[in-house]
Amino acid sequence: MKSLLLIVLLCVSSSFAQQVDPPCLDEALDEQLIQSTVSPAAVVSLNVNIPLEDLWAFFANYPQLWPQWNYLFSQVNNTKLEVCQPLNAGFNILPKIQFPPGTQLLPPTMLVANISADSALASWSFKFVQPDGTLAVYGRHDYQFDRQPDGTTMFTSWGKAFGPFVSSDPSEWHARTFNRGGISSMRGAACLENVFSQFGKLIPDTVIAQCKPSPY
Repeated sequence: MKSLLLIVLLCVSSSFAQQVDPPCLDEALDEQLIQSTVSPAAVVSLNVNIPLEDLWAFFANYPQLWPQWNYLFSQVNNTKLEVCQPLNAGFNILPKIQFPPGTQLLPPTMLVANISADSALASWSFKFVQPDGTLAVYGRHDYQFDRQPDGTTMFTSWGKAFGPFVSSDPSEWHARTFNRGGISSMRGAACLENVFSQFGKLIPDTVIAQCKPSPY
């Protein structure tokens, strides 16, 4: 855990934002997000001793198992990742913001879920909408997987939001929401690494048995 925290401290203020361009992306809104300086992106990385293909295959093929190793998620009902479709997920880590009564968190939308020769990316956007239909918060969460020269994978969580209810308490989003979510993701990835080191593959039942996440 000591090395994990060191990576968080080094990466939390770095610039990391993948350009995504699916047909469902609100380009103007996403550009405002990238350019916003109200609450900086929270970036957390961990080098995981699992080959890119193995880590991505388990991550992408079993989204319903994310809550079994990643405390960020309380539930995921998807059995596959489809671009421009809802990510039907519940979250354990949400901002403690006093929204107006009736404010809704719309279902997150998958923006990217693909793998290339040396990297993979999963990205989703989300919106909180006020009762009158105006935007309260727009945000994005990316998981990037990058192949390393030694055959390991650098796993990175990038999260950022903007909007009037981010401006009211930027640290709630940066430190207590995205940063905690990123650390929870890395803690889970460390457990996946332990499973892979034992069996040479990521076995769903073994991950469920060994990687039950604890609150962070």
